[in-house]
Amino acid sequence: MYVDRPSASDVSHFPSTVENVGFYQHESGPTHIHGHTLDLVLSHQEDNLIVKCSVDSLLSDHYVISFCMQCPTPVTHKIKIMSRKLNSVNKMEYQSDLSASFRFAALGVDVNDLTVFYNGVTRSILDSHAPVKASTADFGNGTHSHGRQSWGDGGTSPPTFRWVGDTTSNAPHICVKE
Repeated sequence: MYVDRPSASDVSHFPSTVENVGFYQHESGPTHIHGHTLDLVLSHQEDNLIVKCSVDSLLSDHYVISFCMQCPTPVTHKIKIMSRKLNSVNKMEYQSDLSASFRFAALGVDVNDLTVFYNGVTRSILDSHAPVKASTADFGNGTHSHGRQSWGDGGTSPPTFRWVGDTTSNAPHICVKE
């Protein structure tokens, strides 16, 4: 689209549309070898994101448009990640230890007492089979992404379960902020 030809049918509404949505066109001079403005640099007027915009030397039939942006560096902070390697637990040994812990227990009928006992025993056995691992990672500068956790050494963690408080979850990004 030749934006320097406002009489053309495909261009006639473009400048007002850009203005109505609050955008600003930073380059209005020719950006093409034939003197047309074909390449645009748009930003939201209120953001003051583009500081300087200029048309540089010819590399092809289009000129190179370069611009400086002022954007703050994302704030990073350390997060503490607590995890257990549940996939490495020997299921037969875990079941055996769990069964043995209930075999000689003197259990009453109070639901609250049973719940406290059950939670304590299962946590203790789980701690012995899959101890809690704590690590820290930078969060907020692109090192934490969906999928796998990226660690400070550039590697990725094995699939693990993370939790907040006392709840266990297989959601991959439930982290405790330090």
